[in-house]
Amino acid sequence: MAAWGSVVLATSKDDTSDLSYQSGITNDLYSAFVANGDLNGQTPTYEAGDSMAFAHDLGNITKSTPITFAVGQYRWHVVNYLGQEQTGYHVSKYDDVLEAVDGFLADYEAAYQESQSLDKQIEQASSAVSSDYADLTSASVSFGAMEITLPASNIADTSNPYIFLKEISTDGNVNTVDVIYPTIAALSVLAPDWIALLLDPVINYMQTGAWAQDYVIHDIGKVYPNAVGDTDPEPVILECTGSFFIMVYAYQKLTGDKTWAQKYAALFEKYADYLINNGLYPASQLDTVDSIPATANQTNLALISAIGLKAYGAVTGNETYTQAAQNFASEIYMNGLGTDQPGPRATHFTYNYGDASSWGTVRTTSRTACGICGLLQYAQVICRENCSQTRLLSLVMGRTRHLFLIVFYVSGANSGEFVTARARPTLGSTFALLAMNGFTVKWS
Repeated sequence: MAAWGSVVLATSKDDTSDLSYQSGITNDLYSAFVANGDLNGQTPTYEAGDSMAFAHDLGNITKSTPITFAVGQYRWHVVNYLGQEQTGYHVSKYDDVLEAVDGFLADYEAAYQESQSLDKQIEQASSAVSSDYADLTSASVSFGAMEITLPASNIADTSNPYIFLKEISTDGNVNTVDVIYPTIAALSVLAPDWIALLLDPVINYMQTGAWAQDYVIHDIGKVYPNAVGDTDPEPVILECTGSFFIMVYAYQKLTGDKTWAQKYAALFEKYADYLINNGLYPASQLDTVDSIPATANQTNLALISAIGLKAYGAVTGNETYTQAAQNFASEIYMNGLGTDQPGPRATHFTYNYGDASSWGTVRTTSRTACGICGLLQYAQVICRENCSQTRLLSLVMGRTRHLFLIVFYVSGANSGEFVTARARPTLGSTFALLAMNGFTVKWS
């Protein structure tokens, strides 16, 4: 939760109960309620450790009577985007926190019904894979890392909102491209339009000229909520550039909107050309698992370059890039550049070219890595003919001592223990199987 803004506790008064309230020392509130069955309505000046309390007197209960409470946070200052203050999208409809709370409580029943429909759709679609998979998708949460914003200087214009995403549980980067990438599995199922809204702040920063490189940036801010540009670039170059085009293609395919990518044609072409010129033999750099030291000639980076080129070719209809992708794939697989042996004799992809004993699960096509839960979900997407999806799920289910870890020990005395990174938006990758099957939620 953000360390600024206001925490909100609210409830609504109606004809089914008598509402009372009080703030002050916590034990005093308990004692007052126990003694009187209600609270005295006093709200003295807040002091550290004080509490706020509501009490509903339901009278003689003859039937089920629901009472709704709301707990949340309200902030006007949401994100600093290149020196421009961004505020929450909701302020375009509600003038202040009281109006927002009233609207929230009034909408509760409709929101509850829609949430029930959403849960049912996801559970039914996931259960067709397995009950374990349904458990994962039912519990997975990715949207808590994202905020929809508008420029605070022009909240009446809702035509160009942005979405900002925090890289939770690591260093707090803003709109990290290789973190958005696995998140799009969930967005593909739940809100494909959001893919463009997440990428727009990244693209618009790169268009300012402040980012002079020929490849896609890693992030647009080192510490959320300050999206002030990447002043200290992290060398995750081909990973971000290749995955960027995969996301652009996903958005266009899922929404049918071809005009969005066309707005950025010149910029996108420059980045695609970088993949052609630098993707097959990667220079020393990091991949998305940036705790592993940088090395040259990483097979995964060449693969994501090939897939990115294929995606760009599909977006633009330019066969030059499609053919370049095919040439990359032929070199990497058929000619054995990225495998232990050429073509059909290959048993595995190598981590680095020329080292047949090295290996790396091909997370750029399957999005997997041993002990990386958020990426592991993507492995199931390509194992339809080679292994059991339900068996692969067992690598996640019950193997960790805490829910939704990202990196954890897979063997030894510490097996299942947290190493780093948990509850990140990358766990949107849990929805990869649903996305692969073409499932999208039907909103009412």
